[in-house]
Amino acid sequence: MTQLILLCLLTLLASGIGTATGFGTSTVMIPIMALFVPLPIVLLFVGIVHLCGNIWKVVLFKRGLDWKLVFGFARICVF
Repeated sequence: MTQLILLCLLTLLASGIGTATGFGTSTVMIPIMALFVPLPIVLLFVGIVHLCGNIWKVVLFKRGLDWKLVFGFARICVF
């Protein structure tokens, strides 16, 4: 439970620093987490944080999405 709270605090701190300095969240999170957790787990966690952030952006800005453009990119990526 303590580790989860510390990870949440680290994520919040990294997001704040990343936003204030213009760097990404992973620039701060990866080196700090790598001191305590194996690197594959660190990369997985940072990927999950980025995925959740991107889903949140889609939810917030869904009215402004151009679905034709989104599906066009999906078609290019699949083939």
